[in-house]
Amino acid sequence: KEEEAEKIFQRLTSSAFDKVEALSGLGAAMAKTAFRTKDRSRLAAAAAALRSALSTPSPASAHVFFQLGNLYFRSGDAAQAEACYRRSAALAPAVQALANLALTLIKTGKQEEAAAVTAQIALTDLASARRIVASFPQDRLPALFQPQAQAGRNQEQAPAVPIVPIVPVVPAAPARPAPQ
Repeated sequence: KEEEAEKIFQRLTSSAFDKVEALSGLGAAMAKTAFRTKDRSRLAAAAAALRSALSTPSPASAHVFFQLGNLYFRSGDAAQAEACYRRSAALAPAVQALANLALTLIKTGKQEEAAAVTAQIALTDLASARRIVASFPQDRLPALFQPQAQAGRNQEQAPAVPIVPIVPVVPAAPARPAPQ
């Protein structure tokens, strides 16, 4: 099926006015086949198709950067994956792009930044944030996510994840007249 999809997307890249979607589909189909067959030349061609899809700005660019980031991550090129996930998240800060960025940062030892991205994810998708937290080195969790650990950071380190205490607002009791 992947080979058939490749042929269809290849034809579309030749005939379609907007080639972004066709090149994106071609790159995804080629990458799927390349990973299944461990074909490095096809993987390189998939990356080239995805990069070509990015030659023209498009509403689909965030998704293409995400696909390219996945290709690089699975290929072991964490630096390129990180760059692609950053671009994807900058264009459209979807939870999955941010989650993959956080996981890539963890893999490359940038745990403070990964913690900040994870905190951003937690604002909209707590379940995803919890799954990412499980990928951190367990011995680093208190230093990365506890308020007192962040208070001791110096200014040269990555910015701390802001932790805002939640204080319940209790309405004041109405004033009572003094007993006479």
